[in-house]
Amino acid sequence: MNVSKKLLLVILSSTAIAFSGASHAKADTKASQEVASKAISQESIQPVNINASDVAQLQTLKGVGSHRAEAIVQYRNEIGKYTSIEQLTAVKGIGLKIIEDNKGRITL
Repeated sequence: MNVSKKLLLVILSSTAIAFSGASHAKADTKASQEVASKAISQESIQPVNINASDVAQLQTLKGVGSHRAEAIVQYRNEIGKYTSIEQLTAVKGIGLKIIEDNKGRITL
């Protein structure tokens, strides 16, 4: 085999190996994304007790970020335990839409 053919063979082999590695990396990334998605899905179906949950747990509710979660805890600390889920609407930034979006997840 002459030098040109050997060089071409080396280049083609290197390219094939590189593409093979890239497809494995994509498969690994996709598998990681699926695992993360399942973990998020599991978290999104867990009940959240508004009388006992901390800020991080409250943030798992749809539409509740850090500010709203902190406001929920602050209200609870100032007024006492929630006696109804609808009482959340007394917290600034929490409306019926957030309660409806999380129906079945919010508990007392």
